[in-house]
Amino acid sequence: GAALARMQRPPTAKLDSSLARDVAVREGVKAILDGEVAGVGSGYIVTLRLIRADSGVLLASVNAAGEGSGLEAEHLLEVGERGALGGGRRKRY
Repeated sequence: GAALARMQRPPTAKLDSSLARDVAVREGVKAILDGEVAGVGSGYIVTLRLIRADSGVLLASVNAAGEGSGLEAEHLLEVGERGALGGGRRKRY
């Protein structure tokens, strides 16, 4: 909210990847997470991307597929994030 207000954007502004990068740069954040969940038949595909805020360079990405509830999707995302982004270690860019 406060960062959007400083940018003279409404608090309800859609925080797409471009705006998230702008906010991150202004707030001194090095990278953002971007992603989506797409329905495929009776299942879904979860995509997660780690993007450098200042340049838009893709630092890492992961895809996970599954079926069932949102809890299962959350678990897939967690497992995929650990695999693609360094196994739970924090890494500074």
